[in-house]
Amino acid sequence: APRLPEPAASELISSESAARSAALGSAAPPLEGLHAEAQPQAEPSAYMYGALRIPFAAEDGWLRVRDTEDERNWILLAYAQAEPNQVEIVGEGERGLAECLTHVSDDRVFWGGFRVIAVDSRRGVVSRRPKFVFFMLSGAAAPLKLKARGLLDMGAIAEVLSQAHISFQAESVAELSESAVVNKLLQSGGAHKPNGWDFGGGGGLSLQVEW
Repeated sequence: APRLPEPAASELISSESAARSAALGSAAPPLEGLHAEAQPQAEPSAYMYGALRIPFAAEDGWLRVRDTEDERNWILLAYAQAEPNQVEIVGEGERGLAECLTHVSDDRVFWGGFRVIAVDSRRGVVSRRPKFVFFMLSGAAAPLKLKARGLLDMGAIAEVLSQAHISFQAESVAELSESAVVNKLLQSGGAHKPNGWDFGGGGGLSLQVEW
């Protein structure tokens, strides 16, 4: 199955999307494949990718996740059940990956993103670096046609939930375990290895590692 290429790691947090600027008439170039929805006599409210509508609210939610001053640290999207060409926000929250995954079901296709903090504590000095993860999760009971469409639309969603350090294309919640996320972050992070990880569950470090 096709997989989304790994985004390059970046510690910079964007304050706004170039795609939003393009949709609202800025001189900034638009994201490839996306354009503002045409609504006569109304301000655009969504990106259009073919027939697919991705609301600006999804991008706003992701920017909150990327803002380390904001307590919200995850967002989850899916096709709207009443309108298959509309992407809707399934949920947002402050308790990290574990809370996010309580909102998924076996019969739908989801995309989402969350924040995890890499914590390095050595000789009394503690550094905290945010990492951002994008994922697609296809429920086991989701129709094959829906899963295939989800893969085709994954690129458009990733352009809105942009600048993640790593991405997953998962078929079960188990593939998005904290240990799986940490292992992939370590593979993408070069020689530097933090000794703790905070997934935002409110209980301090979720994983602690001795090197």
